[in-house]
Amino acid sequence: MARRRLTPFAKLLIVIGIVGGLFFGFQYLNNNGFFGDIGGGGEDPKPDKKETPKERPIPTDDDVIDIGVVTWGGYAGGQYWNKGFDANTESNFYKNYGFKVKFHVLDDFIQSRE
Repeated sequence: MARRRLTPFAKLLIVIGIVGGLFFGFQYLNNNGFFGDIGGGGEDPKPDKKETPKERPIPTDDDVIDIGVVTWGGYAGGQYWNKGFDANTESNFYKNYGFKVKFHVLDDFIQSRE
């Protein structure tokens, strides 16, 4: 029975895969603090100082953006970022961009088009 052997190219791909896996595995463990302070640059990668938000005009209640959504799970990110369906000042839309968003569930096709 004849034995099959790996070609030199296949051997090269295996070596590259192993070396790459070791490199990225080491990087992952080093970035997550597994090795402690080895190889640290001396600087804290996550400084504690927070940036102050830029001055934005305070929107009135007329500045609420109404968005109609259907009950599809893919739209859940919008409500998560808005901290619910109603417009509020705790929303990330308001904190980061200065406007309020209100979501309305519209499962009726004709109503959602209007």
